[in-house]
Amino acid sequence: MPHSKGKILVIGIDGAPYDLLNTFINKEGKLPILGELIDNGVFLKLISTIPPATAPAWSSFITGLNPGKHGIFEFMVKVRRSYNFMPANSLLRSGKELWEILTNYGKKVCVINVPVTYPPKKVNGIMITGLLTPPSTENFTYPPSAYNEVNSIVPDYSIYPSISYIEGQEREYVKELRRMLKGRIKLALHLMDQKQWDFFMIVFNETDMIQHALWNHLEDSASPYAGEILK
Repeated sequence: MPHSKGKILVIGIDGAPYDLLNTFINKEGKLPILGELIDNGVFLKLISTIPPATAPAWSSFITGLNPGKHGIFEFMVKVRRSYNFMPANSLLRSGKELWEILTNYGKKVCVINVPVTYPPKKVNGIMITGLLTPPSTENFTYPPSAYNEVNSIVPDYSIYPSISYIEGQEREYVKELRRMLKGRIKLALHLMDQKQWDFFMIVFNETDMIQHALWNHLEDSASPYAGEILK
């Protein structure tokens, strides 16, 4: 467990492959802040889960279990004794979650935007759920009263973009992702300052969204969006 006076900060950059980061940082001299963190830490290529998808991979991070043990293999989960499927959620996952263990040890946690954390579970601190949270729900925080705090700091806080990517509307989509990113950062900095915490984790999945939309622009130097993934 963490030392009583120590703190752990985990920053998840969704969809950021080792090879791409290595090229940006070591071959092209980009992303200097991330490069400095790597120089003072450890930078290794990890083997993903089988299947190598968002829901099982983050669930393995959360529990330390492989998909066969935590039970999440994809975004959708088969409903028992039927042919129907439902979105994966935290109640369907087996195993103890990282923040559950920390809570049991009396540690204060703050968890923001980690995939497959909806519905939020009781923790010793605050949780704001991430990917696979129902888009229309206001029940994405623990404690429930934290919703009002989120709304007061970032009134337009969003888990998902308000618009879908459509070819030819790259500018609007990039603008929306930047709005989301700025809001998430603002909220995280507020909670860092205002809340006691031993463990703080935030996931940025705007990096994954922009690659899904603009990957074909990455190697096209003539495209006005060639550098957007790096911004």
